[in-house]
Amino acid sequence: MKISQLSEQCNLNEERLAALAALCGLGRQTDGERELSDEEACALGVALFLSDSGLTEGELSAYFSSDDATRRCILKRLRAALLEDVHAAQKRIDKVDCLLGKLRDCIQKA
Repeated sequence: MKISQLSEQCNLNEERLAALAALCGLGRQTDGERELSDEEACALGVALFLSDSGLTEGELSAYFSSDDATRRCILKRLRAALLEDVHAAQKRIDKVDCLLGKLRDCIQKA
């Protein structure tokens, strides 16, 4: 499948798909356009997900050129970073809840 076809079918940015495919070593260049096997198209979906989840270009490149043990390490680091983000967001939510509680108490006293 050509990148342009995948882009059209999935409504995804063609330039981004092509750049990620090249970065991750997916597909082969034919007639000025990269062509992917079904397996490589699935791998490109994983690359998109990992990119959207916060992996840098270097980490993506390493992920697709590494063995399973290294991939596991990369995913564990990503998970830890995402979990840290969730905890930070939860602390902000708790503070907003506290302020809402104080406002509710003020309104009830009035």
